[in-house]
Amino acid sequence: MTENAQNSESEIPLVDAFVQTIAGLAQQRDRFPELINGNILIHIFDVGTWTIVTQGARAGVYADATEDPVDFGLLCSQEALATLLDDPSAAHVDALHAAGELTVHGDAGLLERLVQLCSTQTPLDIRTAGSAHQGGDDS
Repeated sequence: MTENAQNSESEIPLVDAFVQTIAGLAQQRDRFPELINGNILIHIFDVGTWTIVTQGARAGVYADATEDPVDFGLLCSQEALATLLDDPSAAHVDALHAAGELTVHGDAGLLERLVQLCSTQTPLDIRTAGSAHQGGDDS
């Protein structure tokens, strides 16, 4: 997957790690077909917006909302993201939603699966696994 968001990396390491981890997972859709099955839009208030296109000629990470159809959207504050990564319990999700700090569009279960994976794997873990998985097989 080509990374098209090179110039817009956030100054927030947590946000960058979250976006890059999801992008790494999307790159390996064949290993995680039940996890990521469509394009993802992430908007972190006052930080940035990313569209992760998971298939086709435009597959990649874009540092903005694109015209691509989106199957899952996550809109939240930096603090809400940190809270979710620390404890993705339904109670936290409900409280963040009620406080206006979190909005999810699409498969709400995807948020839970993404947060669980992102809280246990670093972007380096994902990239390393992706490199090993790709090996010399380009098919």
